[in-house]
Amino acid sequence: MKKICALLLSCLLLLSACSLQPGSSETGTQTPVQTDAPGTGSNESVTEPSVAPEPVRKELIVWTFGTEEELTKSLCARFMMDNPAIAETYSITVKPVNAEDLITRVREATDTSYAEGVLPDVEAMPDLFFFYSDDYEMLRKINLLGAVPEEMAAKLEKTVDAAALAAASDEAGLYAYPAALENTMLLYYDKSVISEIKDLASVIRQCEENDRCFYMGTETTMFPALLFLSCGLTYDADILPDGTIASVSCDYYTEAGLHAAKLMQSLMSMKAFRGIEGSPVLSFAYDQEKAGAIIADSCQTQDLKVMLQDNYGVAALPTILDGKEERAALTRGTYTMIGVSPKKDEAGLAVCHKLAEFLTSDEGQLDRYNTAGTLPVSTSVLAGKEIRKDETASALMAQMPNVIRKVKTSEGYVEAMNRFTSQLIKGGSEIKTARLQQLLDELSAYLMADGAVKVPASPSTNN
Repeated sequence: MKKICALLLSCLLLLSACSLQPGSSETGTQTPVQTDAPGTGSNESVTEPSVAPEPVRKELIVWTFGTEEELTKSLCARFMMDNPAIAETYSITVKPVNAEDLITRVREATDTSYAEGVLPDVEAMPDLFFFYSDDYEMLRKINLLGAVPEEMAAKLEKTVDAAALAAASDEAGLYAYPAALENTMLLYYDKSVISEIKDLASVIRQCEENDRCFYMGTETTMFPALLFLSCGLTYDADILPDGTIASVSCDYYTEAGLHAAKLMQSLMSMKAFRGIEGSPVLSFAYDQEKAGAIIADSCQTQDLKVMLQDNYGVAALPTILDGKEERAALTRGTYTMIGVSPKKDEAGLAVCHKLAEFLTSDEGQLDRYNTAGTLPVSTSVLAGKEIRKDETASALMAQMPNVIRKVKTSEGYVEAMNRFTSQLIKGGSEIKTARLQQLLDELSAYLMADGAVKVPASPSTNN
């Protein structure tokens, strides 16, 4: 009997000890539950598999204008959301760069002096960058623009305004994606003064009839450049990578140049004509109450809206009545473009071209128009109600076929053209043909000898 009792006591003690082990409901805590590996039937615990590190994505660098940094970031984020396979492999970093400092930043990034024969290191460049059409020739010369793939180029030819395409092209093909017309010249006028716009002389005449003035609204340089260009004359400077001018081709001295100068003289001699150096809108360097019409840069639109208020009117540049022949008023303009660096990584290059196509898509152009006010170059966007109901945008659209890619000119060009214009204004209709030809000869000789002159960082003239 004692043996049986001792055995029962031992069992009770053993059960009591087991009830105090960790994991028991009596302790109030639970240990993590380890599960058997599926299908093994084993009672041994299995550790959870370690999480593989996220794969390193290749970084694509995008240079954009400082004023469009947030817009560009937003568009790039949308691009990655729409292309998850690309997002798994690539990341995009957007950096703001002042458009006027682009060539300087390229020099710094690629560690090159642009000495003759020394090209920048393409691999050190951003993968994709925004730039102004002023720099197109330079970027092509130093081999920093990759050709737009044929399939994309063919699509753009069907969907983008011809003038914008021409600004992004050369004889070798399309080397940039046009994004917007940034700036050009327009005719701003007082609706109570100008009742119809037929040609430039008629606009000036209406100002005279209403005792008002016609102003060239940026620099007097602009007026002869406009007339020379519209009459088919050329000024082309061969600019070296270091910013100096190697040579200049100019035909202002020819018979066609004399014809343009006489037309210029005729218009300048009209009573209402006023030539102003500098920006009259921003400096208020003239009697605004007397202004009937102004030719000014489109970037001055807001100032002119404030000045003209309810009488605000705007139109494409009027034709120039050349005797019995009307000539379209041609002018230089600045386009916003996107370039892709021609790097060796073909896969990355393909992604960059796809990104450039998206950034300049109808969606991207409309976003840029709504945030920055620049004019789209897509024909379908231009045909939309949003553009057509905007008076200034409609004027820009009408002007665009006559806008030629802006080119950089030297300080010598600006000085020489201003001097030439001042002499014409001072002499008026009294200047004889022989003297006019002499002035043209002097102007052309000076311009063609204008080598070894640095191109200003922010050119103040459109040719």
